Amino acid sequence: MTTPAAQPDAPRYHLSDPDNRDDQGASYEFTGTADQIVAYLDGPVRADTVESNAYRAINRAITSLRAVDFEAARASARRVGVYLSKVRP
Repeated sequence: MTTPAAQPDAPRYHLSDPDNRDDQGASYEFTGTADQIVAYLDGPVRADTVESNAYRAINRAITSLRAVDFEAARASARRVGVYLSKVRP
């Protein structure tokens, strides 16, 4: 998956997706901008989703990240098993 290029002064977030694991069993994790987190939510997370409530939660998380409402984004992402945290500059 290709993620958008990071802007140097953009806020950064850490994403952990325990349902998506590597060969050693570790959760998929990365640190990136809101655009990069949105790309992951809209790509692999959405592709693994089968329930309409989960689609709505993904949409809310994406909308909240784009509106810079981190707490709402974190709560919505958590509903689909994705955990977000802010990274301090």
